[in-house]
Amino acid sequence: MGRPLNKKYFGSLAASGIGGEGVASVTITAAGNYDTMATVSFDPPGLPGGVGATGSVVMELRDVAINNAGGSYTAGDVLVIGGGAVVGDTTAGTYTVQAEIVVDTVDGITGAITGFTALTVRGAYTALPAKVAGGSNTTNLSLDGGTGNNARVDVTWQVKEVAVTDAGSGYISVADAVPTFSAGTSTATGDAVLTTTTEPAITPYAVTVDGGTVLPADVIKQTGDNN
Repeated sequence: MGRPLNKKYFGSLAASGIGGEGVASVTITAAGNYDTMATVSFDPPGLPGGVGATGSVVMELRDVAINNAGGSYTAGDVLVIGGGAVVGDTTAGTYTVQAEIVVDTVDGITGAITGFTALTVRGAYTALPAKVAGGSNTTNLSLDGGTGNNARVDVTWQVKEVAVTDAGSGYISVADAVPTFSAGTSTATGDAVLTTTTEPAITPYAVTVDGGTVLPADVIKQTGDNN
């Protein structure tokens, strides 16, 4: 009999997470177009005993148009989208950065917004701002400084990034870990980036007696000359 192989080189199917890789991050290939919060899921790992990856979506502003120009604004005012400018204000959504527009021009009498710059600061949201009652994509546009009031915008959102909450294990290629986003007006797409999170292991495969199916197997022990 040949020299036995050390058991450490074999991954045990009974031990979750032995062998394979996890999901480190997601590269966004198309940001999509959404008026509600997107979600993401991952295909299951190819190795038995592997753990599926999970993640959450971070959204940013895609497009914005004035719905109600408001009044008493001044050129240079910075407006944040979605209610109050205080983190934790649920009407403003949950964010690390709020999306902004900068007022460029206003009506000389009423101070209504006639021009603005947007999409310089698109924000980063894990929950989107609350919509104004009766609007489809309409949300409050709050003033951060200045004296303006009542401006509203129609907005759409896109996927900024995916926060991986559990890398999972048992993935053997990026094709096993494809992220799938919830449907939008156009749906986001992305590619998983894998990273080794467990020790690599030899994975044996067995062919069924009818020769029609190849399945992952497990090594119990090495005995005799023929295994």
